Amino acid sequence: METFETTFDGVKLLVPLVAGNGPMAFPHDSFETFDKYCGAGWSRFIVPDWMFGVNMGPACYIHDVMFEMADRTSADFHHTNSVFLHNMLAIHYHFTGLKDPHKYDRLHRIVSYYHAVDTGLGKVLFGKCEDEVT
Repeated sequence: METFETTFDGVKLLVPLVAGNGPMAFPHDSFETFDKYCGAGWSRFIVPDWMFGVNMGPACYIHDVMFEMADRTSADFHHTNSVFLHNMLAIHYHFTGLKDPHKYDRLHRIVSYYHAVDTGLGKVLFGKCEDEVT
């Protein structure tokens, strides 16, 4: 799946290119008005839209769109999750100041989510991780 760098409310994010339409469009104009998109069904309770005061909704929305567009392959799954990580980190660094008391907690949570989805869910969907295959 091809991605494109776009700017959303001052933050450079990667978005998928939609066949015939160019870059994916956002349903909202700013981080302040972005609805809740993190988590689906039961996972809504463990995947917060706000992470220590920073709205991760746009990263979740992009991830959901890419997951719907992706082929059901390990490569597309990992690519979609890598874009998710990239976008969460871009949002984090855009909104985090040097004196932000939660910057390291937020980074830890971002990386933890990425690993839980990419490695944990990846094992469920695709079996053993490549580094475990003998």
